[in-house]
Amino acid sequence: GNGRLNPHPEKAIARHELAITLSQLVQAARHLLCRRGLLVMVYHPSRLPELCCQLETASLRPRRLRLVHATPQAPASMLLVEAVRDGRDALTVLPPLSVYEAAGHYTAEMQAIFQGRVVPDAATDTGEN
Repeated sequence: GNGRLNPHPEKAIARHELAITLSQLVQAARHLLCRRGLLVMVYHPSRLPELCCQLETASLRPRRLRLVHATPQAPASMLLVEAVRDGRDALTVLPPLSVYEAAGHYTAEMQAIFQGRVVPDAATDTGEN
């Protein structure tokens, strides 16, 4: 990975692929998941093409994708992806998730996430089981 290395070893390993490559991680997930099992990942948006390629190679079909932005005007800083082993579902790109409002306060959706509440909205409920 790129960027400044976190001084905490656990975080550095998780964020910078120091102990395992993306390919190894995806292959391990495939091995551990049963058919139609779900993998959820948080990843950097600049690596979306590589992530999708690795997932497809391992028969983990991306099902839902959501970009996360610090503010509505900021570029995406993270992406959330949900993939299904041996899945056939079409990819659904969900509306962006903004962490902060322009005034610097958490958005209502982020407050609901922190409080463990479900937000009744198309962004979080696709009607699928």
